[in-house]
Amino acid sequence: MKGGEVTVGGKTISLPHVVRDDADDTKEILIDMVGFFIMVASPTGVRVMWNGATHVHVKISPAWAGNVEGLCGNFNDKPGDDYRTPSGSDAATPYAFGNSWKKRDDCPDAPYNALGQCQIHDVRADYAETMCSILADEDIFGACHRFVPYAKYQAACEYDVCGCDMGGDCLCYCEAILGYVKQCLSFNVVINWRKKMPECQVQCEWPKEFIDCGPACHDICGVKTCKNFTTNECFEQCACPAGTLPPDCKPDPCLSTTSTSTSTTSPTTTSSTSSSSSVSSSTSSIITVSSSSYTPSTVTSTATPSTSSSTTTPSTSSSTTTPSTSSSTTTPSTSSSTTTPSTSSSTTTPSTSSSTTTPS
Repeated sequence: MKGGEVTVGGKTISLPHVVRDDADDTKEILIDMVGFFIMVASPTGVRVMWNGATHVHVKISPAWAGNVEGLCGNFNDKPGDDYRTPSGSDAATPYAFGNSWKKRDDCPDAPYNALGQCQIHDVRADYAETMCSILADEDIFGACHRFVPYAKYQAACEYDVCGCDMGGDCLCYCEAILGYVKQCLSFNVVINWRKKMPECQVQCEWPKEFIDCGPACHDICGVKTCKNFTTNECFEQCACPAGTLPPDCKPDPCLSTTSTSTSTTSPTTTSSTSSSSSVSSSTSSIITVSSSSYTPSTVTSTATPSTSSSTTTPSTSSSTTTPSTSSSTTTPSTSSSTTTPSTSSSTTTPSTSSSTTTPS
């Protein structure tokens, strides 16, 4: 992703987007927006999420335990060997470890420096300490303190704020705070922190409202917008009001129905016929949505999941029911009625909105 656009094989795509394996069309990679994150979910149990700035999540299925390698370790529950390089040796420093996994020769090595960022940029040390001490605030973060000790997150916040000396202070600071907030969410502790920290507030377009904990996917006309992943996690997002659908918060057409009825009378016979028809159309897998520009601070990344593209055709089901028809003749007056119950047809277009957030 670059400049608010997502590309696959060099071509700009709209979200959500599905990439199929030409050899096996059941192997689909989903690319979508989840809250403020771009998500790539694979059927192999790997999910990568990036907020367009400095916050990245990689989550893999337990089936991969001990069978992965790279910057996130090898997933074998042994932290001591997580600095393993591609050659199989253990790096002595984080710098050597990071440099060993570079994929492009034209990228310079990260320079080694034994000093911390607040020692290198000592004029920012007091500022960073004051700003990041908010993690100790009981009124804002106290509900999470017994689940997630904040000391190491405060130290990481100071490191980032001190090192962010080229502008974008709020981005670096709020991204660092978000790192702690995300860990609290894993313990089902939701913190309403942005509204209490003006420098980190998120502005949503009307009529959307910012929520601290919203669903990863939505149920639209009985069709889930999730694919290749299931999660009970919640995410910060600009949400549409109840009864409306993203991206433009229009009324949910599945909540409305139409009905018509007619009746006529005639002598000597009674006849009734009833029929009903219901047509549902599943949402398309490829839907055009608008995307706002991100402003990354210290990280630039390009994700290229696959080069194949696909278009899916929504399924359409229809049913017609013709109940029994009875006829009777009587001597007095009689009536005939034909009733056509309601017929509803709906097509929905789920989407997601993109926004710029400030995690770490």
